[in-house]
Amino acid sequence: MALQKKSLGVVESSIPAVKSIESTHNKVVQFADPGASEVTLPVGTPLAHNGTDWVVWNVTAPDSAPAIAVIRGFVSPEPIVLDEAGENLGVVMFAGRIGLADIDITQCPGADATKLGHALKGNFSDLDAAVAALFPPTLRELGITVEDVADVR
Repeated sequence: MALQKKSLGVVESSIPAVKSIESTHNKVVQFADPGASEVTLPVGTPLAHNGTDWVVWNVTAPDSAPAIAVIRGFVSPEPIVLDEAGENLGVVMFAGRIGLADIDITQCPGADATKLGHALKGNFSDLDAAVAALFPPTLRELGITVEDVADVR
């Protein structure tokens, strides 16, 4: 007698992809006014601190604003909606683990012009080298580990 395959009642294609983000320290912070339109920051968006408010990490930050070129945290566990009329508070992951594939740079200024932007789109031959160059050791010092990359120190 052959064994029959059991069904668990769940169609695998209906299960949403789970982001591999594990926060060990979150905090509610104040974000800068996004300007004239509403902006939604997806989970995994890298963030920087400009000295006053939290902002989206700027890949091509000018020399006059080096602080916004350094990643200090990530949006997690829920997306953050910023609008010109609100307080613009959101939860930021200050420590924990994030998978490389879960870093969402869609809202980052200048992201398409970077090695990371190309790497995440599959256009860069050495993904590990690209990420190691763009994620400074300060991330590890802050307690954030980027997983799925061989050479991030």
